[in-house]
Parts: sequence; C-alpha cells; structure tokens
Amino acid sequence: FKAKVKFSFALDCIRYRQTRFLEYLIEQCYVKPTDMASINRDVHKVASKFTFLKDGNIPKDVSVRTLLCYACVQFDDLQSLAWICTTDGALLVTCNGWNLLTFASYLGRVEIVAYLYTRNQAFDSLVKTRCQRKPYDNTYAAHIAASRGHLILAEALLEMDCPATDRKGKTLESYAKMSEHEFVRAWVSERVSEREKPQALDRMIKKLFKFLSSDSATTEKKKKYIIDSKCLEEQVWKDGEIYWHNEKTPSGFTFSQVLAQCYRGEGPEF
Repeated sequence: FKAKVKFSFALDCIRYRQTRFLEYLIEQCYVKPTDMASINRDVHKVASKFTFLKDGNIPKDVSVRTLLCYACVQFDDLQSLAWICTTDGALLVTCNGWNLLTFASYLGRVEIVAYLYTRNQAFDSLVKTRCQRKPYDNTYAAHIAASRGHLILAEALLEMDCPATDRKGKTLESYAKMSEHEFVRAWVSERVSEREKPQALDRMIKKLFKFLSSDSATTEKKKKYIIDSKCLEEQVWKDGEIYWHNEKTPSGFTFSQVLAQCYRGEGPEF
C-alpha cells in the first residue's frame, strides 16, 4: 500500500481539509516532509495546480513540507497548516519569492494571517520582509492585499505593524488606485478624503484668523462669517478628527483658542 500512496493523496487531504488523514500519511511515512520536492515524480504531476509556483516549476531547494505549507494557504486549510508548521523555521521558508504572509495576503486568507500573527517571533520577521515575487517585488503584505482588493485585510495588516510604504515610498493607496475593481478605487478616494479633513480644518481656521485680523471684521460681518463658514459647529470639528476643546489640530489650534479669538473685543450679546 505504501508504494501506491501518491503525493496527490496528501494534496487532496488539504483540499478537502482532512487534517487527521494527512497526519496519518505523514506519521506512517507515506509522505515524507523532509524529502526534496523537485526529485519526487508525484509532486511534479500535480505542480501545475500550485499558484505559488512559477509555471509549475519546483525550485530545487524546496522541500515537500514547504509545498504542503503553501498548499494549505492556497486551499485555505488553517488546521493542517498549524499541524505542519510546529516550528517558526517552517513558517519562514520562502517559495518562488513569496513568504507565507505575502502569499496569504495575495489570496485574502484572513484567518491564516490572523494565525500567523499569533506566532509572534515568526510574524515579526514575515511582516517586515518584502515580497520578491513579480509583479509585487519590494512590496509588503499590506500592499499586496490592497492591490488585490482585500481591503479589510490590508487595514488589519497596518494595525499589525506592517510597513505602510514599500521600498520606493509607495503607499497602499498607490497600489489600490490601479485596481481593476471600482470598489477598491472608491476606497482609495475615501481614505484620501479622510486624511485631508484635519488639513481642511486647519485651512479654515487660518482663513478665519486672517479675516478676524482685518479692518473689515465688524461685529455684524463676524457673525455672518462664523455662521456661513460653520467654523464653530461641533460636527465640523469632529469631521476634522477633533473631539475635545483642548485637542490640537495638526497646526496646533484648539477649539477653545478659536472660540476666544472669535469673541475677542465683543460683548456678552455677541
């Protein structure tokens, strides 16, 4: 029976999430993770199914274990991945320019990324390593996720300390805006808009102060300007990400300061 067991059996265990049977095949040495994949004929027969390989070509330095790990990511089998990768070293092995985190980000495997995050030391290395697989070379996992439209994952990766800019200084938005998906491009516009709101509040305040310092700033004109510009409305300040009277804008203004400047020289009736 052992001679008839093919690598494709192990692959089917991963595809159909039969972790216990995969364990059996490995424990009984029907499949040997330490073997080099490139010299296994059965591996070559199924290599074309692996999207992490280049045209089905198996690198000479890749083991069967590494192929199984990447297959777990491709077919979204977290349980088998966790069983195979008992050491951090197994998680850090690259394949054709991918590491497990960049490949998981490419496919949008949120649960697998979350699992990798729990493997603290390995994750610290994975998240700081740039991808070497074209066309994503020199990018980080978050950029790959964003370019593929996995927006929630991209934002989560930033929270996990994934670098926000690639080697050339490009941001997530730089990659996402080139997406073929309209919802991704809309996400870019929304992020840019949100980022500009604090600066817009600053510009409004500077314009207000310039008006208040001019000779034309009579009491009636001040009232009209304040009402028309909505510069003291609570929602305007919240939109600029300012929620407290003493909280500072990027230029150092506070709501209390602006309020005092508006009332300067005016009586209680103002």
